[in-house]
Amino acid sequence: MDFMLIERYLRKRSITKLFHYTHFSNLQSILETGIRPRTELNEHLTPFEKCDPHRIDGFLEGFCISIGKPNTFTFDVKNKEKQFNLVILELAANTLLTNSFAAFPTNAADNSSLESVKKQPSTHLGYLGLSRLFLSDTNRSKWSLPDYEPTDLQGEAIFFETIEPSKILKIHFPRYFPSESKQSVDAILINYPELQKESPCECGILNRWSGEFRKYNSSWDL
Repeated sequence: MDFMLIERYLRKRSITKLFHYTHFSNLQSILETGIRPRTELNEHLTPFEKCDPHRIDGFLEGFCISIGKPNTFTFDVKNKEKQFNLVILELAANTLLTNSFAAFPTNAADNSSLESVKKQPSTHLGYLGLSRLFLSDTNRSKWSLPDYEPTDLQGEAIFFETIEPSKILKIHFPRYFPSESKQSVDAILINYPELQKESPCECGILNRWSGEFRKYNSSWDL
């Protein structure tokens, strides 16, 4: 229902990219059938490698998407846990116009997010939910954040519908991606010549934030 508002907001903030990280062994399935919620994968008995086995947020009927810039804070932690075998998928931002999602101004597993969903679920939906990833003009100015980057380092959206393979624009490989894993990926990607890849990723999206830790505070909503 917020189609026009979201479309204008994406243009206003120059949001052109979404990001999702996954284990390289999931690529074949993703490139064939898209990015799907864990409940759907389980229902169809589709084997997959879990990047976050615990999913404290509890939204197993959805999957996490970063807007504008990857969540490098979490990615680095999970990538180390998985022996640096994770890759980042770059997606078209217009997916926000075609797929249902809930947005969170901080990590969806954070206590503040879980309490907010219980008390004010509507604040996480549509245009309002999306705009709350970019709260606090004062802090944004102080930190010199680009328009497209969420205020909180871990602000994110959870999508509840499959993102089709056609929405995947590029695959980014971290610097220490294992060579033996790279060979397996190359064998898959040979069937997708139109898909861009950056190996290793040098475009800057994986650069860690070096300034003050950016953590959502309820005062940002005032």
